[in-house]
Amino acid sequence: MAKHNSIRVDSMNNIYNSLYARSTLFSFKKVVFAPIESDIISPMCATIISAPASAIVVCGVEVIAVGGHRSGVAKMNTMEGVVLKLPYSFRIIKPNPNRTNRTFRTVSLASASVTVASPDPILGPGSLGHLTRPDFPILHQEVNGKRLVYLDNAATSQKPTAVLRALQKYYEAWNSNVHRGIHFLSAKATDEYELARHKVANFINASDSREIVFTRNATEAINLVAYSWGLSNLKAGDEVILSIAEHHSAIVPWQFVAQKTGAILKFVSLTDNEVPDIGKLREMLSKKTKLVVVHHVSNVLASVLPINQIVSWAHDVGAKVLVDACQSVPHMVVDVKNLDADFLVASSHKMCGPTGIGFLYGKSELLSAMPPFLGGGEMIADVFLDHSTFAEPPSRFEAGTPAIGEAIGLGAAIDYLSGIGMQNIHDYEVELANYLYDSLQSVPKIRVYGPAPSQTVDRAALCSFNVEDVHPTDLATFLDQQHSIAIRSGHHCAQPLHRYLGINASARASLHFYNTKEDVDDFIRGLKDTRLPAARVSKTAFFGTLHQLNRLSSLFAVNVPKTKKTYCKSKECKKHTLHKVTQYKKGKDSLAAQGKRRYDRKQSGYGGQTKPVFHKKAKTTKKIVLRLQCQGCKHVSQHPIKRCKHFEIGGDKKGKGTSLF
Repeated sequence: MAKHNSIRVDSMNNIYNSLYARSTLFSFKKVVFAPIESDIISPMCATIISAPASAIVVCGVEVIAVGGHRSGVAKMNTMEGVVLKLPYSFRIIKPNPNRTNRTFRTVSLASASVTVASPDPILGPGSLGHLTRPDFPILHQEVNGKRLVYLDNAATSQKPTAVLRALQKYYEAWNSNVHRGIHFLSAKATDEYELARHKVANFINASDSREIVFTRNATEAINLVAYSWGLSNLKAGDEVILSIAEHHSAIVPWQFVAQKTGAILKFVSLTDNEVPDIGKLREMLSKKTKLVVVHHVSNVLASVLPINQIVSWAHDVGAKVLVDACQSVPHMVVDVKNLDADFLVASSHKMCGPTGIGFLYGKSELLSAMPPFLGGGEMIADVFLDHSTFAEPPSRFEAGTPAIGEAIGLGAAIDYLSGIGMQNIHDYEVELANYLYDSLQSVPKIRVYGPAPSQTVDRAALCSFNVEDVHPTDLATFLDQQHSIAIRSGHHCAQPLHRYLGINASARASLHFYNTKEDVDDFIRGLKDTRLPAARVSKTAFFGTLHQLNRLSSLFAVNVPKTKKTYCKSKECKKHTLHKVTQYKKGKDSLAAQGKRRYDRKQSGYGGQTKPVFHKKAKTTKKIVLRLQCQGCKHVSQHPIKRCKHFEIGGDKKGKGTSLF
């Protein structure tokens, strides 16, 4: 976007509904608002604040102050130098010559002076989450008849319209290969692709865009370092230090390298606060240490590590540092110059960008000394029959046709995040994360993993937890089917960490800036419903055949095979007389506990998800007995359910069962 000395906006819709990449507001010296009419007041989203030296000055007639005056319009007679802190920047529009009856006024920065007292809390109706949520089309839908609450952002983030349109525009207007053609489409695609690289470099404050290598994802970026740098620089007896809280993608590649080179992998355990023990890490460092592989933010514990300290200690013994920043780059300011890390990896899909692309940052001198990772087109300088020479980085590590559209989409995502401001995102998420953590403490029999937030301990915007007697997969399924809340269950690609904690799996709720306090409240309400209070257990339910079961008010379903008959068998009564369920189980206050272990579970390596495996002759570990009473002759009988291959929370596997729900 070109820089102008002033900008005119004749409708607040141009701000609120801006769909293109946002550039910073602070590139403008003046902003001019048309007199605001009633038809354009409501969508305006702005907070009136005290005027800082670098603020944008706006003048007009009336201004909605979502942050300052929730009840309506903040009317100001003079309106000289009203300062608006907008969450967006906006499109430049040309003056409308047909609207000549309007007058406009501008003021300088020096005259800004308006202050509004008692602003709304950061999580209030004018919060960043409320303001940005309209930009994400996927969030405007209902799932199972309820509003979607998406709390699986640590797995992947949702995409704003700006990113979707950037992808569409590329495929509609510029689709071509890069670095290979001289025609217009190829040149345009190449320019946009390389522009995305520059945006990534600026986003993390790299010295040069040539220090950014595009990869398929962060996993490939780590493998690139492992096979290119690791195999070239590690030998038998050398040590690589990791923590037990690392993602599988940061562990498995170095296991391969260690097997090939004879290098030794050493792992740092956790403190009593369930944070990787950086004190022990420092003790492990020695002249044998060649590399430290460490996460910036744990995808399970939510701990934020002091990378600056770790890098300094590692460099003191001559070791390099690889930082897994997948959970930090989308949520906070990451400055590679300040961190001084040798390598850093991140993934587009976690930062509101497309899937299928990530990036590796590497210091120029390290990348220049590393051999290629993959062979093919574009990564070569010259190819002969008996040997080849290779291009300079980053081309050396980008063999074949790259993910062009995805790179352009990543660039659009960076524009979007930059327009909001990473510090603004971080500050908002800290407040929302603390609210989530505090709210979870009100849930009975819950265990939250990781450190408690405090002034000395940083905690990211995610919480991994378990509820007693409820398997995390059952919990996640229940929240999805009954409350339309999306969370993650499984080991989150961190099995060593879960074993260290003494568990097989956990549930995880993770936030992003487009989440709101209401999302957290809905989640907590759903979570509390997993415990079935005695007052909510239905003691009776009438049904004829199992094809016509009425719903119990219980929260979890038990499916009964349709082949069972439920009519009365007494001699005094006619068949098909209605029955009444007077009791279905004794002892447990939660149907989740009753349903526990009714089907075998198998850990699948894909994504760490715990999946049920149904067997033809699978039997329950505990029987469920339906005690029946005939409505005609009052004959009492029991209906035992001994097999449960059709059992599944909220429904059966293949439609062969009927839910008592």
